[in-house]
Amino acid sequence: MNTEEPTSAENTPGADESTGADQSPAVDQATKAGVVAGAGGRLDDAIADFSRRQVDVDGVVKTVHVAGTSPAVVLMPEMPGISPDVLRLARWVRDAGFTVHVPSLFGRDGAYPTVATASGSSAGPA
Repeated sequence: MNTEEPTSAENTPGADESTGADQSPAVDQATKAGVVAGAGGRLDDAIADFSRRQVDVDGVVKTVHVAGTSPAVVLMPEMPGISPDVLRLARWVRDAGFTVHVPSLFGRDGAYPTVATASGSSAGPA
């Protein structure tokens, strides 16, 4: 298993892809504040206060979001992935004095889950 050194979200190529944010100044300000427009008027989390590590396991590379100081805690998100609610818990763990590792296994990091409608568009949280 290979890991790379952590990088900040701002310096990670494709960091905006994980939030779905465009590059407009208004969205850039919201991203710096840690939120972007999400489904159903709810605000997604840009995960700006976590560093990102790329982990390679048998040729499959995944991102792990990391914040805090030791000892380590691994927070495994459930379906549909790293939502703002999962990140709120991760911040509580970090603020309690731990290093929290949140692996990105599926879904769009920092986004509230959406449900596809019959027309193919996305609706708000299920």
